[in-house]
Amino acid sequence: MINNLFPIKIYKASYPYDLQPLIANLIPLIEFDKTLENNQGSMRGEGICSYVERRDLHELDIFAPVVKFIQTHVLTYWRELNYDPAYNPKIEEMWYNVYKEGSFIDLHNHAPRTLTCSFYLSKEFGTSNIVFENPLSTILKHQPYYIDKNNYHALFEEEVDAQSGDLIIFPGWLNHRTIKNSSTTDRIMIGANICIER
Repeated sequence: MINNLFPIKIYKASYPYDLQPLIANLIPLIEFDKTLENNQGSMRGEGICSYVERRDLHELDIFAPVVKFIQTHVLTYWRELNYDPAYNPKIEEMWYNVYKEGSFIDLHNHAPRTLTCSFYLSKEFGTSNIVFENPLSTILKHQPYYIDKNNYHALFEEEVDAQSGDLIIFPGWLNHRTIKNSSTTDRIMIGANICIER
């Protein structure tokens, strides 16, 4: 008998309301050129990440519905992970990413943040998915696996498909990246880091 031990739990939910008001509120805030000058170091191509430039979206009233949506699901995920109920998880910072055709973000994590979130305002299903790296990949790469050279990374990574309106929450320490955006439609997402208070 084989037992799979220590699974990593990833949480996924779908926004039940119209995304267009959120997109309409975000578009005027996107400063592409300014953000590109202060871009996140792991962003590639013509993609931008406002984390260095702006990460206060959660403090704006216009994003109150998405903050409430994220907060609700963070609490559900918190309980599923059996995290200490004496702590109060809350959004500490919230920013936007825009991935133009051909852009992506390199492997990175959000440690020491407890949890992090990706909320997709605009994303075609099957394009530019998020990919999670097995945290044991450094060790596993030295094991005698049969390697299909065309699918090498599949042994050490898991791709999670998402579309517009989807929220994915995962541990802040978990390495992740995105696949290059193959669509001519911009992939627009809101990221959020979760901290804890007693």
